[in-house]
Amino acid sequence: MAAGMSGGVAYLFDPELLLERRLNTEFVEIEPLDVADVALVSSLLERHVELTASPLATRLLVDLATTMAGMRKIMPRDYRQVLEATRPRSNQEKTSTSP
Repeated sequence: MAAGMSGGVAYLFDPELLLERRLNTEFVEIEPLDVADVALVSSLLERHVELTASPLATRLLVDLATTMAGMRKIMPRDYRQVLEATRPRSNQEKTSTSP
């Protein structure tokens, strides 16, 4: 899994924690979800229910805390480097590196 993944982020539901054994970790890493990820995944699930009436997405939304505990974020290493390189620096970083 994740072979050829070079950009973007994948969110996978892995409540049985089987992903790590099946994931090609040569180019990607499993990361914990942060607050923004939880909000995004929740809104994506809600939208999916609106558009498809998916019984699975509905069940996932009913117990959101358990759902999010089983979610995994897959991040390509190269994509992470691009994000970090293009992230605006904070004012503190700017002043601490100024001559």
